[in-house]
Amino acid sequence: MNSPAEGSTRSLSEHVGRVVARRRAFYAARTPGHFLVNVHFPVETPAIPPLHVFDLDHQLTAWLDHNLAAARPIWEAKAGLDDDTLPAICPRFGIAEHSAWLGAEVHLQETTCLPVPVLATPADLIAFVRAHAQPFM
Repeated sequence: MNSPAEGSTRSLSEHVGRVVARRRAFYAARTPGHFLVNVHFPVETPAIPPLHVFDLDHQLTAWLDHNLAAARPIWEAKAGLDDDTLPAICPRFGIAEHSAWLGAEVHLQETTCLPVPVLATPADLIAFVRAHAQPFM
């Protein structure tokens, strides 16, 4: 069971407790033959609007709400199924989230983001190297 959906016989906290216990046993096992089961099956979910329609500096919560709304039908469909999945969402911004963290400019796309190149020409590389040259080099 992955959500406290109506009619479920176990609460979310009971499910989480069971999954945590099974995962601990799995990772503590020293012999082959142990496994965890994460069931995936098709479920109709609301579409998540493209990243580029949001100003994530001001609308991050709205974008996360769309992600949550898309995840809930999956959790509800799995109510009563005692697999090893824990209900969670993980915001995925794309590969450039690392670039943004380092202060680089990024462009949001439909489902990902792309970094804006810092170096556009060979001359840019030479200028970059000179600007960041170490005295011992």
